[in-house]
Parts: sequence; C-alpha cells; structure tokens
Amino acid sequence: MVTDPDHPERGRLCTWDTPKCGFYIWLMFSPKLPMDKIFYEALDRGVLFNPGNVYDYQENNSIRISYAYADPEDIRVAIGVLGDIIKKYIYR
Repeated sequence: MVTDPDHPERGRLCTWDTPKCGFYIWLMFSPKLPMDKIFYEALDRGVLFNPGNVYDYQENNSIRISYAYADPEDIRVAIGVLGDIIKKYIYR
C-alpha cells in the first residue's frame, strides 16, 4: 500500500515514514507543490486530506493522510486520485 518502503516514488518525489502506531501518514514532497490547489482539486473529486500547514502554520510542502477510520480500498482509491492530481503539477 502507500507505506510500502519499496514504492518507486519514495525518495524521488516524496518521503514518508511507515507508521508503527497512530492515525496518520505524513507525505513530504521534494518538489514545491501548490498545496492549496491540490487540496481543492482533491476535494472536488471526493478526497479530503489536510495540508501540513494546517498543523504547522507555515508552508511545509506536506500532507497528512488519516487512515484510522478508512476502509483500505477507499484509501487506495484516494491515493490514486491524489497521485493523478499531484503528477499534473510535477510533470508540467
């Protein structure tokens, strides 16, 4: 799934820590991304995530994904939607 340590995008476009416990996964992106635009595009497509600056109060180029109450298939679909949106900004 998204926390697979051998995922091909890990380290190239973003990094994350595989959670040992807790409710969240933080994705930190290497390229600068317009998180506000990504947030609203994802919301329009039915995916809600929290940009990192909601918690940090400064631009930090990350998103927080909550997985505690989500069905694994819903998470896979949401990650796919996020991936499509993010790739649009990375590969312009």
